Amino acid sequence: MARSRSFPFSDQEKRRNSVKIQQQTNLLTQRALTVGEALDESAESSAAGNADLHFTDRALPLASLLRILHGLGTAYRLGRERCRQRRQLMEMDDRELKDIGITREQAEEEARKPIWKG
Repeated sequence: MARSRSFPFSDQEKRRNSVKIQQQTNLLTQRALTVGEALDESAESSAAGNADLHFTDRALPLASLLRILHGLGTAYRLGRERCRQRRQLMEMDDRELKDIGITREQAEEEARKPIWKG
């Protein structure tokens, strides 16, 4: 039996991929938060000693700044991905939600979460 749609993936495959992406996104968020906390601690400890650094030692704050910028970029990408996933979740009908094991209320609750919460 030939498919009438031209989509390369079935609805079930799309849902599986969506769940897998959400799990990966949550893991990346946890890692980004851990890195962010470590950077905060590093920045606080290095801020006290920056006054007596020689010119050659000023590369340390630059490296810290680059790590912070990288962390912010990662957080931005994760936020965009969560927003996309939550929009897709709200576009699913009740049958599709039942297939992935959640109710309409759970989907709406997930969609109301801020993008920084996994």
